[in-house]
Amino acid sequence: DEATRAYESQLQGRGDLLRPEYANQEPPFAAAHFTAEAFSSVVRSIYQTACPSARRYYDRGRVVQGDNWVISWMLYHVCRYRDGRNIRAARARDFHADDDLDENHGREIAYNPD
Repeated sequence: DEATRAYESQLQGRGDLLRPEYANQEPPFAAAHFTAEAFSSVVRSIYQTACPSARRYYDRGRVVQGDNWVISWMLYHVCRYRDGRNIRAARARDFHADDDLDENHGREIAYNPD
């Protein structure tokens, strides 16, 4: 919930936060489209505004250097739901089939129940 709210208020539709190679990308944006600083800034914001019960879990994701991996993972998946990859993977019944997809790959993965 916190990651969704942060995505919607700080990242959604923000073309100015994209890496240069994605400057002309249309929403929805994948997590990899944002600059590292933009993504990290939202991760820090989520941690700083977290309620005490959520912060207990976030504290388990602290690392010596880098972003909180728990919050990063949640924010990554919020972006993933917005860019449609989970839908394609579900149709393929292989939830890792699309891990390396980008806009240069096909828009849909054909559904194959076998």
